[in-house]
Amino acid sequence: NSEKRALSEEIRAQIRRCREYGLALTHLDAHHSLHTIWTVASVLIPIAGQEKIPYIRIQANSDLYLIPLRFKIYTHIFNYRLKVSGLARTKYLGSIKDFLALKKRLGSFKAIGSFEISLHPRINDKQNLVDMIFDKEVDLETQLRQVSSYKDSVSFSGAKYL
Repeated sequence: NSEKRALSEEIRAQIRRCREYGLALTHLDAHHSLHTIWTVASVLIPIAGQEKIPYIRIQANSDLYLIPLRFKIYTHIFNYRLKVSGLARTKYLGSIKDFLALKKRLGSFKAIGSFEISLHPRINDKQNLVDMIFDKEVDLETQLRQVSSYKDSVSFSGAKYL
């Protein structure tokens, strides 16, 4: 239909623009996780293959104990869809707080397997590095020190632990 065609054209235009600026595209996702809407993903999944983009970010799933059952089920189904399509890079996605809680619950980093930590960093007015979580500033440097023992495991998309 015309809406899916328009969405496809917009996604391809954004991919083209990123490549024009020399950005290496390691994965696809969307602001506020709009890419996890089933119909959007239905357009995005074939584009990832056609454009040779290896991954699509999974739906956040490390704090599922906090959300209603229908969202848990949808998250599992969506992430399984990406996994069977070969497009899921990590087993889990969440905040540093989610990572630390999951590690505590499972007992070790090895039990987690792979976890993408989602951040929204910025420098605030006091020149401190903070993570913006729902418009609330959280001290990012303190959080990062909590995961420093895992720095050898940081590898997604060429990320470097500083």
